[in-house]
Amino acid sequence: MLDERLTEARRFIGFLYPADFVAQLEVGLGLVHLYHGRPQLALEAFERAAGGSLDTGVAPEALYWAGVAAYRTGGGLAALTPRWEAIRTRHPGSDWAMRADCLDVEIAPGGFSMADPESVRLAQPV
Repeated sequence: MLDERLTEARRFIGFLYPADFVAQLEVGLGLVHLYHGRPQLALEAFERAAGGSLDTGVAPEALYWAGVAAYRTGGGLAALTPRWEAIRTRHPGSDWAMRADCLDVEIAPGGFSMADPESVRLAQPV
């Protein structure tokens, strides 16, 4: 998939069933919107790709990017967290669940420091 500047935004190869093909197109469209600073349009495309009850092969990735887009709309972690939690519960063995498995990390108020390993730690369970 190319954006309006003919920059490649997404590539997929081979046969896909129609629902998977459409979901891949939606993720590609969402990435184009995200790359060009249109997070609300990106969020809408990613959520269509995630499919609600339709569970396509690209659903975990779509949920991941939906979280990123939701974060960028100004919703912050409160908007990102439910989408990434959905990956962990609905698609626990996926690569995207592993990528989203950082919600239990805390960064010290002063920020991350390479010299101070304690500046990043796992959050304590509530």
